[in-house]
Amino acid sequence: MGKVLIEAESLAFSYPAGTEQVFSGASFRVYAGDKAALLGDNGSGKSTLLRLLAGGLEPGDGRLANRKASVFLLRQEDCACGGAGALAWLAGEASDLGAVFLRLEKAELAGDEAGTAGAAEELTAAGGWELAARITAGAAALGFSTVDLKRPVESFSGGERKMLALMAGFLRGPDLYLLDEPTNYLDAAAMGRLAAALRAFKGAFVVVSHDRAFMDACVSKVFELKRSSFGVYSGDYSSYARQKEAEFTLAEKKKEKIEGEIESLKEIERNYRAWGAAKEKEKIGAADKGFIGARAARLQKKAARAADRTRAKIEELELEKPFVEKTRHVLLPPAAGAFLTVSGLAKSLGGKVLFSDLSFYLKSGERLCLEGGNGAGKSTLMRVLAGELAPDAGAVRQSGAASVFYMPQFRAPAQPGAKGADYFPGAALQSACTMLDHLGAKGELMFTPLERLSEGQRRKVELARFLVYGADIALLDEPTTHQDIRSVRVLEEALAEYGGILVLISHDAQFRGKLPGRILKM
Repeated sequence: MGKVLIEAESLAFSYPAGTEQVFSGASFRVYAGDKAALLGDNGSGKSTLLRLLAGGLEPGDGRLANRKASVFLLRQEDCACGGAGALAWLAGEASDLGAVFLRLEKAELAGDEAGTAGAAEELTAAGGWELAARITAGAAALGFSTVDLKRPVESFSGGERKMLALMAGFLRGPDLYLLDEPTNYLDAAAMGRLAAALRAFKGAFVVVSHDRAFMDACVSKVFELKRSSFGVYSGDYSSYARQKEAEFTLAEKKKEKIEGEIESLKEIERNYRAWGAAKEKEKIGAADKGFIGARAARLQKKAARAADRTRAKIEELELEKPFVEKTRHVLLPPAAGAFLTVSGLAKSLGGKVLFSDLSFYLKSGERLCLEGGNGAGKSTLMRVLAGELAPDAGAVRQSGAASVFYMPQFRAPAQPGAKGADYFPGAALQSACTMLDHLGAKGELMFTPLERLSEGQRRKVELARFLVYGADIALLDEPTTHQDIRSVRVLEEALAEYGGILVLISHDAQFRGKLPGRILKM
């Protein structure tokens, strides 16, 4: 083990307006060179813990010590922005030379030779060209060319701007890099590059992610955060999953054994109490009220003491009995027979042809996975299939009575005051609350205004709609984004048995692998 960077002991946190703790009892150490994942259900406090480690929040209880480690946190929402070129933006994030690079960039574009020479001279004196070389090499490892680095940041896709923000963190070279869901909106190639960069990173990192294949590719330790406990596991995600399965099996066996002992003790307790009651009757009915009555009283007290001892043992075993979380299995409602026909479809956006002369036919029980890099047109095609966007040419037809569920990657802001419960009238509301419990969320979320929910919580409400009502045709665009692994598993098990038409976009390799079908490369 290397040097201790961060040490936490019995750490707990509550937000000032909160009625209950976000988490408690977190004790752990982060060592130099650690390559760790932080896992936990949505709402368990993973992002909060990262903010505590970064020094952005103060713990409510316990002890948190930073051993002079530099820490950088990349939040879920962080991405490159602005009109500067990528090189100038990265230089500004990694040093105080960003303004000089920006002047150089503007002078070159304007053909200002004097301005160009002045900025270049300043960069030479300040070591700016060495920084530019570091940026160029690091950016190449993440898929950016020297030509890309001259482009304005605002011209990049969302996934590419996320990668630039990730690059800025590497350039800072912190002792501890904290990454909160960095793979959201990244395509498979970008995730592979990021995993390689993290493996090569000389500092320690802690990453929050729901992508199991990504974690297998870059972590060697797993931290597990629960509301009142904290676990540390060695190995990658698959190793963690095997350890958790072994823990579950042992806990289940222990619980069964203890429950058997409790039942036996309850029977003994009942016998003692029944015997005591019989001796009480003997005492009352004793004819001489002397020796026989006294003996019956002694025996009755003895039986009562034995019953009390047995009851105490039962209560002790109840406390010792491990909590074993119920295995959750969800089946979608049966889907009716349906078809989906795409004929000669074409669409361009911003002068770029995304697809043309695209045709395919799907029937109930078939799956189609759309594959391609960021910006290839996958989400655009999904919007056309859902009827949200008109094609430039061609047509989409489906069976007339088919019900369609569409989950977009990005959803418009909720109407003020709208709640999840609005989607579930009558008895369906109870089913929806139960479904949220299966997805690892509290049923009360149904009564919280949607605009106050996190993105992950709102997507859980959307998933509950699909899992409760079902659909004949399901169009799912990155359904696992912002979801914890429990929710991902529930969804993949439900979709594995789904009898309708599924059109899927997902960069989660393990999730896709559980749902084999046809592939459309774009």
